[in-house]
Parts: sequence; structure tokens; C-alpha cells
Amino acid sequence: MSIARKLTKASVLMAGVLFFGFVVLAIDDGGPVETREVPAPILEAIHISHGLAANIVQGDPTTMKLTGRTRDIDRVLISFEGTDVTLHRDGNLWTMAQGLVDLLLGRDQSVTIDIALPALTHLEASMGASASAKQLANEALTISADTGANIMLAGRADSLRLNAQNGANIVASDLLTQRTEAEASTGANVLVNARQSIRARSATGASIVVDGAPVERDVDNGSGANIVIK
Repeated sequence: MSIARKLTKASVLMAGVLFFGFVVLAIDDGGPVETREVPAPILEAIHISHGLAANIVQGDPTTMKLTGRTRDIDRVLISFEGTDVTLHRDGNLWTMAQGLVDLLLGRDQSVTIDIALPALTHLEASMGASASAKQLANEALTISADTGANIMLAGRADSLRLNAQNGANIVASDLLTQRTEAEASTGANVLVNARQSIRARSATGASIVVDGAPVERDVDNGSGANIVIK
């Protein structure tokens, strides 16, 4: 058998395998939408990634509920360590292939996590995740967003430290703070509201907008970056 015929046969076989795999993945629609409660210890820090969405409020006791299709909830990995929780999707090849098929077929593959906790001190979102934290009342708060993540904050905090990079967005204009330290780089965007002092560092096409007319200002604009204080 010639090399050309062998290659043709291999190509046909591969196409058949891919088609069969697509059919199997397409049949699995993820099951019905459900809400599942997850027992959780007292939490202070949340780390979320891989396209998950979190709605966070301060309240007692700590509660956590996941809403989405059964299969998609099953693929959310949750780990607790002390007062920290980390949430992300299972990233194996089959899961990624299923996500691609769902996208091609227009299926909703979102999972939303509703979390209530007594006091949020640290929030980190990355890899396209989103988080909304409202009704905050904190002495100190640390926020981090990376790789296309989006974070929205509302409430009040005496001091706020935040960092956004790689196209991430942090909207904290509804979070009233006294002292804020903000860093943004590589196309990230940050909106904050500082009443007393602001320390802002922006680089590589990033943007920081500061409301609140803070009296104390320490600003450093990098290459192609923008900092505006109102």
C-alpha cells in the first residue's frame, strides 16, 4: 500500500473518530438547571477562575450555593483551606472539548456561585471569571483581577489595595474608601473611589480612574497608560 493511500486511510479514520466524539458530546446536554448548596466553613478570602461567576454579600452565617446545569456543577472544583476557598472548573481535555461543543451549539455552560460570608478580606478572580461583591463593610480589603476577569464592588472600606492586569477590569466606584492603592497593567481598567488618599500605578496601556477627589495623591503613569483623578 502506497504512503498516500495509508495517509488517506488514516485521515478518514481520524475524521470518523472526531465525528463520533462530537456526536457523543452533543448528546450530553448537561442535564437540568439546579441549585446545589455546599457546606462551607467561615470564609474571608475567595479565589475564583475559569469563567465561573460569583455573587458575594456580607452576612452571617456563611453559605454557598451553586446554580447551573447538573454536569457543569459537577465539574466545579472547590477546595477549602482555613478561611480561604478556591473555585475553578475541571480543566481536563474532555471537559474542554465539551465546552467547545456547547459553545458551537449555543448552550449555556455558566455556573453562578452565591456566597454569603461574615467579612470579606480578599477576593481574586482570573481566567475570565467574574465576581460581584456588595454590601461590603470592611476595615481592609485586597482585590486582584487577572486575564480577562471582571470584579464589581459596592459598600465601604477604610483601606483598599487592588491589582488588575492582562485585560482585567475592576469597577469599585461604588465602594467608598478612605485610602486606596491601585495598580493596573497590560490593558487592565480600574475605577475606584478614594476620599482621603490615592496611590496609583499604571503601565502598558492600562487605565485608572479615581473618584472622590482625594487630598493626598501619589501617581505614576507608565508607558501608554492613563490615570485620571476627579
